[in-house]
Amino acid sequence: KAANWTALGASVYYVSVNPMAFETSSYPGITNSVIESWNSKMKSGLGANVTYIDTYSQVLGKVSSSDGIHYSRGTYKTIYSLIGQGILADKTEKAYAAALAATQPTPEVAVVPQEPVPAY
Repeated sequence: KAANWTALGASVYYVSVNPMAFETSSYPGITNSVIESWNSKMKSGLGANVTYIDTYSQVLGKVSSSDGIHYSRGTYKTIYSLIGQGILADKTEKAYAAALAATQPTPEVAVVPQEPVPAY
């Protein structure tokens, strides 16, 4: 689907699953190591037309939560801000690359006539 969306002019982003603040029996089997494995598999499977935004590593150890999985308002705001920064960085990088490509001179192809090689 991402290829279809980019063909229509959309930018496609995948945001990592974020860490748990702490492990809890309310969510058995969910650990940060499971989340890290998931994120790694998802990132490696993304096509070139999808930009991965890694919020997990940026908030790991810095999240606030009352139940381990649902964040405080401040943590959600931080994650939202990081996603915005990731999108802005991607768009800036693509615009810079396009501007740089536009300033590169187009190589000219010169056709040089050659003298016939004498036969001996």
